[in-house]
Amino acid sequence: MKRALIVALALAAVGCGPRPPERVKDPTRKAVVSGVLIGYKSDRPNCTAATRSKEEALALAEKLRTDLVAGTITFEEALAHSDDPVTRGRGGLMDRYRFGQLPLKIEAVVFALQPGGISEPYDAGNGYSLFRVDAEDPRGLNHILVSYKGARHAPLAVTRTKDQARETAEQALADLEAGVPFDEAARKYSNGMEAKRGGYLGPALIRALLPEHQQAVDALQAGGRTEVLESPVGFHIYQAVDPWPDTVGLRHVMVAYQGALLAPFSITRSKEEARRRAGEARQKLLDGTDFAVVAKAFSDDASTASKGGDLGPVPLNELPAELEWTAFHLSPGQVSEVVESPGGFHVMVRTR
Repeated sequence: MKRALIVALALAAVGCGPRPPERVKDPTRKAVVSGVLIGYKSDRPNCTAATRSKEEALALAEKLRTDLVAGTITFEEALAHSDDPVTRGRGGLMDRYRFGQLPLKIEAVVFALQPGGISEPYDAGNGYSLFRVDAEDPRGLNHILVSYKGARHAPLAVTRTKDQARETAEQALADLEAGVPFDEAARKYSNGMEAKRGGYLGPALIRALLPEHQQAVDALQAGGRTEVLESPVGFHIYQAVDPWPDTVGLRHVMVAYQGALLAPFSITRSKEEARRRAGEARQKLLDGTDFAVVAKAFSDDASTASKGGDLGPVPLNELPAELEWTAFHLSPGQVSEVVESPGGFHVMVRTR
């Protein structure tokens, strides 16, 4: 028995032998999760500063849950006991998770809850967590960030002064008021990581925003936007919008060129040749040629070309930012323009 176990472990170490089942992911299921962590003294990594014993932590967590379920205290009052300073400063907000993103045991607890429900105390190794699933905000958020040299987290390439940043943000707002689409203004002015996808932050998570901005943003109706708001990070403009789909079905053709990111060594065409070839693929699709035929003939993405270019269901945040805005704004069956990414030129069709 011992010899067989050693052999099995050795095979697993070199990639042979049985593999664990693939993790089940379902991007159509999601949950906004908040938590209260009642810490206990522990030598494990990520331990809290709590000095109470494990038994004391469990007793307090159980009492808080009882009071929360009975309605004798609010979640905010329970949060005052939390030993997680990060989530405590965000009103308990952990994040918005798709099924398959959380550790299996936590996922089983969280996705069994109804909105507003409070979990039993969960031993997280450094304390007992009480999880709550919150109702989904019906809005999405767009964002423009104009940073300046010396601002918190400013990119090294940013050299403008604070006064110049303020002027730039005011110009961005003037453009928006003149009718410039938000995605164009974001690509032109924003230093935020979301700028490449038109400034879309994602579904509204108000408690994740800077505290000084939460009230102004929470008051927005869909289509409304804030004035220029200041923070230690820079100058901000927010817009409330209808949220993008969580997932779209996509097919794509990717035409690489020599020097493109991860391009096969066999690719010798120039960037302009790749652009023209992608345009030819697009025209064939517009003329009615079957996508699978076009993908097999034109695509350099070996992982999908043999499958008719099918990417399957694609969740938000899993495409290169340069492609996301286009992909998530296609109508089912619509052929995209030729879009560039670090990997080459793409033509996409939304399947659902």
